Amino acid sequence: MVIDLYKTTHDMALVKNSLPGLLKEYKFWTSGLHEVKIKDIKGSTHSLSRYYAMWNKPRPESSTNEKETASKLSNSCEKQHLYCEITSTAESGWDFSTRWMRNGSDLTTLTTTSIIPYEARMELDIVFLANVTGESSTADQFM
Repeated sequence: MVIDLYKTTHDMALVKNSLPGLLKEYKFWTSGLHEVKIKDIKGSTHSLSRYYAMWNKPRPESSTNEKETASKLSNSCEKQHLYCEITSTAESGWDFSTRWMRNGSDLTTLTTTSIIPYEARMELDIVFLANVTGESSTADQFM
């Protein structure tokens, strides 16, 4: 969004003020439970991000519906996992769609925490904005 604003307004102050916040958000999304490390065929390690909310009970705003959905599951461990999946899906900001499910007609099959979403491309935005502001050392960290 910052890139779109910059491209429309060419407001350099906006970019300079936004970049530290984007770097902080990037650190959040690429650390802890959100971080997934993979090795490629050459043995190089790469970090990817995922949605993962530390929440294993119904969300207060949807408690009744989520308890009803979880009632289809047989034990408390499965229910806690479902609540984590539901909250992680909500964390994504996307609608609850078949995108996140193994079985598109069954909400209990959410697998959001196992999916590496394509929209987690913040690195490209940071590189663009860092280059715009002349912070090549910041841009180089993401290349």
